[in-house]
Amino acid sequence: MNLTSLQDSGKEKLSKAIGKVSATKSHMWYEDTIEKWISEIESGFPEDACYKRKKAVLLLENDHVIFKDLKKEYKGERVLSIKEKIDGIREEFSGDIGRLLNKIRDSWVDDIYEKVVKKQKGEQNKFLQDFAHLCRHPVFGIPILFAFVFITFLLVVHVAGFIEGTLSTYIVDPTVGFISGPERA
Repeated sequence: MNLTSLQDSGKEKLSKAIGKVSATKSHMWYEDTIEKWISEIESGFPEDACYKRKKAVLLLENDHVIFKDLKKEYKGERVLSIKEKIDGIREEFSGDIGRLLNKIRDSWVDDIYEKVVKKQKGEQNKFLQDFAHLCRHPVFGIPILFAFVFITFLLVVHVAGFIEGTLSTYIVDPTVGFISGPERA
């Protein structure tokens, strides 16, 4: 594994830490009300059913594909019992359960991100920060823009004209004279 570092330090320690990491089976835990709903739906599945919690969460999110699979996997009253439980939960909760679950997951991921990721503060050039701020300012930004446009115009007209004249004198005219021969010179 190739690791790079801004200050060329800590790569060995990081490499060892990554080598020790193993996948863990952990569940995302929701607030008590949602956990109660998940348990209620899980109780409708047979004891030997696989992924009861995942299926329950997907059913709470109103996943139609998982419901069709349940209809194929379990016949009759079991599916009807699970459907009645889900309908009861939906009546109990007035909002969108899927949106609520996504909001909780987003918060969970953000918490992990904040704990794990360390933001480095690089050397910030004060002049560049102030200049960038002035460029975005509604009053000072327009004159700065016009100044850059004017400088670009001067560079294109005068500097490019000087370069063209120099190249023409030292490269283009001698080359054309050499190609056309001495009789036309």
